[in-house]
Amino acid sequence: AATAAATVDEADDDGDGSGSGGEEKVEGGGDTGASADDSEAVDALAAGLKALSLTNGRINRMTAAELRAELTRLGLEARGRSAVLSKRLKAYYKHKLAASLPPTAAVPAPLAAKHMYDYVCVLDFEATCLEDVDAFPHEIIEFPIVLVNCDTLEIESTFHAFCRPMVNPVLSEFCKTLTGISQESVDQAKTFPNVLKDVDQWMNDCGLSDRRYIFVTDGSCDFRDFMTIQCLLSRIERPAYSEKWLNIKKMFSTRFRRQGNIHTMLDMLGLTFEGKLHSGLDDARNIARILQQLLRDGLRLAGVETLDQFGKLRHALDFRSAEAARLPQLQRTGSKPT
Repeated sequence: AATAAATVDEADDDGDGSGSGGEEKVEGGGDTGASADDSEAVDALAAGLKALSLTNGRINRMTAAELRAELTRLGLEARGRSAVLSKRLKAYYKHKLAASLPPTAAVPAPLAAKHMYDYVCVLDFEATCLEDVDAFPHEIIEFPIVLVNCDTLEIESTFHAFCRPMVNPVLSEFCKTLTGISQESVDQAKTFPNVLKDVDQWMNDCGLSDRRYIFVTDGSCDFRDFMTIQCLLSRIERPAYSEKWLNIKKMFSTRFRRQGNIHTMLDMLGLTFEGKLHSGLDDARNIARILQQLLRDGLRLAGVETLDQFGKLRHALDFRSAEAARLPQLQRTGSKPT
């Protein structure tokens, strides 16, 4: 039977709208025994991708006011900078095309609405620190997680705990001012290994043991640096779920070709920061808001970061397979805390 294959890369957003397809490619199988349904599916996909290319070209020529007007007409979020509005509108028409294709059509991955992951755990550590001192044994003192359902895009649960530092148990004035964490809060908190046990219990209570999930962080340092240092200091093995993650900054810069911090990303989306900056929980909630809007706008969760055997950061090349979304084990192994 004939097969229909298509690739639609993010680069097609920059096409001229000529209808030539740009990066789009549609191939029909040459089997003379192809059914009429297969042939119609290939034709429908080719026609749809051509129309999508023309639509993208039209959107590229729209002003910010025109973009907002069309988004409002369609009942979509109209806040944000022009680059965000353009991506949002293009994503709408991509998903509309996917929904209109016949069941026998091979829907390109960028058009598919289903996410690889069931849940995303948004995390943002706060750690002990000194002003203008980089060579410092940072210990995690705040451990917040915001759980986002990738289907409903709702926040389903939140975990939050302070951790008692052991190497430098007294917080610096700089650290207390920056994070808003009091000495009393960490003095009364559990040690990091015991907080990890609470995290495991919370994740199991949320049903993550048999669901596909991944962590999202604001940069690489949470898992690459803070988790690595803390596990060494606590003499325990790092939890399996911290061995790969998605970097919201990298996903954002890849999508919009602009790098920035939480405030920059929120501003691009037409949002403002809620809460106190450098409060781990408030930061995690705002990162979750950024992620929720990006997912509504058609973001594909890709760009997994992980560490190699030498602790060097590396980026996985393929994130579309089921293997990439394999469940991390919640049960940890390693020495017990003393």
